[in-house]
Amino acid sequence: MLRTAIELALKGKQWATIVKHFDESGHLTVRGNKWSTTPVQYMLTNPALCGYRMINGELVRDPKTGKPLVGQWETVCTPEEWRRLIARCTVWFNLDGDTASTRYREKVKREGKKDYRGIAEATRRFLLTNIARCGYVREDGTMCLAKMKGMGPTGTNKQDRYRCGDPRCNKVSRRADLVDDAIKRMVVKVLEEQYSDLVPQEQPWYGEETLNALLAQRQEIKDSYKARLITLADYLEFKDENDAQVATSQKDRDDFYAEQAAKNFLAGFSVERWENEFDMRQRRRAIAIVLQAVIIHPLPQGRSRSSRFDVDLLEPVPRKSC
Repeated sequence: MLRTAIELALKGKQWATIVKHFDESGHLTVRGNKWSTTPVQYMLTNPALCGYRMINGELVRDPKTGKPLVGQWETVCTPEEWRRLIARCTVWFNLDGDTASTRYREKVKREGKKDYRGIAEATRRFLLTNIARCGYVREDGTMCLAKMKGMGPTGTNKQDRYRCGDPRCNKVSRRADLVDDAIKRMVVKVLEEQYSDLVPQEQPWYGEETLNALLAQRQEIKDSYKARLITLADYLEFKDENDAQVATSQKDRDDFYAEQAAKNFLAGFSVERWENEFDMRQRRRAIAIVLQAVIIHPLPQGRSRSSRFDVDLLEPVPRKSC
């Protein structure tokens, strides 16, 4: 199957035709799906097909001759055929080293990985989504406690609301702005009492010199291999050990600064900071430090939905540390 696909690609057939060949072969992807252009292109331009190996966009070469090393495995095409294949598609593998994989690695180094969960938190519309919980009591005496979701105006409801997220219940709903205001006032009061007098601390990470030494060692290993002072086997052994040490050191650094930032987050807290500096993510984070949840109880039987908002139907559940 793979050899036939290579021959189709070498003849200049369209990628759609080659993908169709994979689908008609009866072989599915590892996940059991049909094939698409991206994995087919990646597979057909992989240097392993002709016995080569690439590290960070560079072919692994013999330090003595400078020629690409050939691995000890069965090949599917020749080096010449592989070069013709990458000439057709340079996205994943090419001799210039500028590939989708290397561009992604460089982007991560420059910008870091995107924190999609953090972005979602920062752009939330409702303050207590998933913090508020349904207080409806079932016939067996147990409370629903499903997470409540924020909803925009619908039907006769002209205001944003929190509603029970369990479709089997869905029996409790309350105006979002009034709930938010009541919980905000309570949380802000607690935060001012506990954190307004704290002073932020900015301590440098204790392992900076060690990390710099490891990074310098990484460059030294790479330079030694390029200068043919060490063998490929030694280079890979040293590189793998160094990479592991660098990764451990960097994680320790990130954990240190994350813990320090968490401690400093609420230091010197004031209602002005809440109103003028905190975004939605920071407000939700502050609430989560004070409260485990907010239980919204249903209206008592016989009370009109248009009656005055009753703050006593909100049950904040404080965290043990607060």
